[in-house]
Amino acid sequence: MNNKRPLEEHVRLFQRYGYGYTITIPGLGRIIDISRPDWIEHVQKTRFQDYVKGKRFRDKTFDMLGNGIFAADSHEWFIQRKVSSRIFTARTFDGMISRTVSEGCGHLQSLLSEHADKPGDSFGIHEIFEDLAMDTFFRVAFNEPVDSLRSSHRLGPSGSSQAEQYKDFSKAFGTAIKVLDMRFVNPCWRMGERFSKSGKEIKDALKVIHGFAGEIISRKAASFRQHSPDSKVFEGGDESTDLLSLFMKHSVATGKSIEDKDLSCFVLNLLIAGRDTTAEACTWMTWRLLADQQDRRRRNEPPSSCLWERLRVELDGLDDYVRRGGNQVKASFDQGRLMPLMYATFHETLRLHPSIPKNIRRATCKDILPNGGPLIEEGDFVLWSDWAMGRNPTLWGADADLFRPERWIDESGSIRRESVYKAHFFSAGPRVCLGQKMAIFEGLQIMKAIIQNFDMELDMSKKYSSDDPASPPPYVNALTLPMKGGLYVRCRKRGGPDRLD
Repeated sequence: MNNKRPLEEHVRLFQRYGYGYTITIPGLGRIIDISRPDWIEHVQKTRFQDYVKGKRFRDKTFDMLGNGIFAADSHEWFIQRKVSSRIFTARTFDGMISRTVSEGCGHLQSLLSEHADKPGDSFGIHEIFEDLAMDTFFRVAFNEPVDSLRSSHRLGPSGSSQAEQYKDFSKAFGTAIKVLDMRFVNPCWRMGERFSKSGKEIKDALKVIHGFAGEIISRKAASFRQHSPDSKVFEGGDESTDLLSLFMKHSVATGKSIEDKDLSCFVLNLLIAGRDTTAEACTWMTWRLLADQQDRRRRNEPPSSCLWERLRVELDGLDDYVRRGGNQVKASFDQGRLMPLMYATFHETLRLHPSIPKNIRRATCKDILPNGGPLIEEGDFVLWSDWAMGRNPTLWGADADLFRPERWIDESGSIRRESVYKAHFFSAGPRVCLGQKMAIFEGLQIMKAIIQNFDMELDMSKKYSSDDPASPPPYVNALTLPMKGGLYVRCRKRGGPDRLD
């Protein structure tokens, strides 16, 4: 509970005890580490029905997530996943999602230009990534963006600034996620929260979270019900459809009413995957690129050797290809072929900084893991750490600790495809991340907009650099992987008289 760097502890325990080590915590039970691809495949695919989130997981997250997809099992999970999957069709992807990401990148460039016009201005780019990811998610979830990157004056439903409401919501969301994570390692969390600061923090945070989401949902639901939609609309592929509308159309089609508070929980579940994960991936990738740039400058290597400049050459070449009449780059899931180094850099970031660094399941019956694995008793927990797997030299080679995007590119210059149970950043099996293609597309487009249009450097007063490339900035202990203290940078417009180098 007091360990400030628990992910490194997974690595240390593996190095000392090997695969399949176990931990027993009074009040929680026996936990078996299964951080290897064949065991994860067994749990997440082969014996999927025998490993569940379980009642204890739901109890710890219910006040925020209810019976939403993140904590649900069995039929509840299946229905929510089936409905949610309809938002990620090729038609909506090439329509609403592609357009929303493109508009967001335009707002991003405008905001960065404002910072670039102020010499020496240091700003938290992690906050910009969070706002951009939230704007995108709210458009996909509600078809109602909060426009946090563009305006602080737009009035929200309560008469106050919607952007200010969003800021309160965003802060509360981060607080709640951190408290939820601590519940998983504290068997006495109920008693602890009753007499500690964290109890009041999450109570206040949940009030803000449900209040903000509830206002939007109530307004949308009232409008939806007023128009008495035909249940046949649910079967369509209208690109204007959002997640909230899909759930409401499903309730009409099945004749089962869904209360507004349940709709709020459904959407908040998806928000965990839709905001923090993409924003954090872009934050860690930006740090990796700028740390590489700083390190090469310290060694007096030419600017062209920096990964930032090599990516810029690739992206400029892609734009030239399009201008000469090449195939238009769309959200057609084919970006790896057209910008392999960019794709590889994003995946190398996820390898060392997985957005969901660890996860757990509970066994509902006795089992034996394959290939000499340990015995699993009913009620045992199995834990995997994508953070530890990404640093495992048995899986990734002797240089597993090093950030080297080239490991994702084969001899022909194409993307090297790895097993989803090894490159496990988006989970796998029936619970594989529904939005992984959107996350990759959004992350690549965000970074493309920055690299092609701006020069950046780290604000060194924040002490981000390290002589050890395997030792990145600290993270916050949470369900996801936020950078502790955020990431502060300075930027200039590309190629101008104030070029940083």
